Amino acid sequence: MKSTLFKYFCLVFALGAASIQPAYGGIQRNLSVLSRDLSLVSAVSLEDVTARWTFRDEVISAFPATVARVPREENWRIIKVFSYFQGDAANPQNERRVEVMYTGGDWMEYGIVYFIANSPNAAAEVSFYESAAYKMSDLSTTDLEDGAVAPAVDPLNDEALRTYISTKFLDANGAVAAGFAPISD
Repeated sequence: MKSTLFKYFCLVFALGAASIQPAYGGIQRNLSVLSRDLSLVSAVSLEDVTARWTFRDEVISAFPATVARVPREENWRIIKVFSYFQGDAANPQNERRVEVMYTGGDWMEYGIVYFIANSPNAAAEVSFYESAAYKMSDLSTTDLEDGAVAPAVDPLNDEALRTYISTKFLDANGAVAAGFAPISD
């Protein structure tokens, strides 16, 4: 009886392993698709706080010294402000902010976008006590002369802008993602 039970167990195990192997390959494919889709999900929860920082139809920057260092055309303004917490949300010192600055000339159909953020950037040695400005190529026209070429991502589309910030500009910890360097003075 013992040997029959053992043989039965071995047979079930062998058949199970044979059926598990193709299933495992399918699981691997599904996990790779899932991980690709999860790259669009961010641990950072952005809150649009533009209205709180608007006075007489103008958005006020929390980082005027950084804004002053940004190259700009004749027209410029902060068009959006997003806030999020990096770490413990109960501690107000963990609040971070990304301001979206849009600039361009009257003759330009599309403008140039900069992010001003107090998010840490280890690669550029920017701490969370400082702010830095980043030129956003994907959100800016590539035609700096006439502004005739549309950007890859529409900076005036709120959902596209929020998605870009949370999945491309910021990493899962709320720091500026690798590959983004602040503009130099």
